[in-house]
Amino acid sequence: MAVDEAQKLDAEYDSDDESSPDLEWMLGFAEEPAQRSSLLRHHFPSKVGGAPAWLDPVDLPHEDQLICGLSGLPLDFLCQLYAPVDTPSATAFHRTILLFISPKGSKLHLPGAVRAFRCQLPRGNPFYSFEPPDEGSSPPALTLEQQTELGNRDRWASPEAATRVYKELHLDVEPEEDGYEEDGNPLH
Repeated sequence: MAVDEAQKLDAEYDSDDESSPDLEWMLGFAEEPAQRSSLLRHHFPSKVGGAPAWLDPVDLPHEDQLICGLSGLPLDFLCQLYAPVDTPSATAFHRTILLFISPKGSKLHLPGAVRAFRCQLPRGNPFYSFEPPDEGSSPPALTLEQQTELGNRDRWASPEAATRVYKELHLDVEPEEDGYEEDGNPLH
């Protein structure tokens, strides 16, 4: 009887794969960046560790939003993904998703231990040029008004934050290639 159940589960699993031909998988690989400057905010990086490269460098999450709901400790920055929308959008030409986790690793499976934030900006915005930046360039400076609005809210900009920062790596995310073996069978 256990063999029949296992075969039935395998058949259901196989049918799930076959019923989603439009399903696209994205794979990410963390690697040392070719240039450290490629991880600056105006290059719209996908990355693991380091400090967040805030898409909107002024409208940051409030301090209480970056506190672990379980331990009451500040959340650690884990990663961010630059995830622009495929369809044209007046308000979301640029979109970044940032993931923060509890410093208590054993609690990550519990509610409140992980937080995700989405930030999106239109193509025309006060922080970035309409055209892509030059390689190796610095981010545009914030105006005095923007700096005043930001104040001291970016806790990753402080020296004491460096003690809780993971190693910074570039995250290369690409669609899975449809591939076939020489005999014509799909690669798995």
